[in-house]
Amino acid sequence: MATVDGVVTPGEYSFSYEYKQIKLDLSKTRDSLYVAVTAQTSGWVAVGFNSMVMNNANILIGYVKDGAPLLVEQRGSGHRHSEKALGYVKGFAMNESGKQTTLEVECDVTKVIRGEKDNLEIILAYGGNDSPRSYHKLRTSVSIKVID
Repeated sequence: MATVDGVVTPGEYSFSYEYKQIKLDLSKTRDSLYVAVTAQTSGWVAVGFNSMVMNNANILIGYVKDGAPLLVEQRGSGHRHSEKALGYVKGFAMNESGKQTTLEVECDVTKVIRGEKDNLEIILAYGGNDSPRSYHKLRTSVSIKVID
């Protein structure tokens, strides 16, 4: 079972997806979706749900600024995003070590995976600094079969 501590260990998650310098790990229980995003950056990392593009995605952006872990919830609109309380997050942790940043978050599974969906659409991105307003250095998307 996943532990939200900012450190991803082998076997902790049941699903992994890697694209260039960013990695997604997922595990699902009856009540929670555990998500880890790790990127080769000392800036922010982000995961968005329910869209293959930023538009209409529900986005979580995590970063460490002056030693403090921060998480912002946002909603994508076109090629922009703005703060919006999503009510997804049960807990989160950040870890920044050298040039690698990891966000681990526990989400309410009923708010992320709605209805009888077969696939969960996810966007991933990271930036080069600690401002969630800065442009991403890398982005990707993936559609995965909902895991039981």
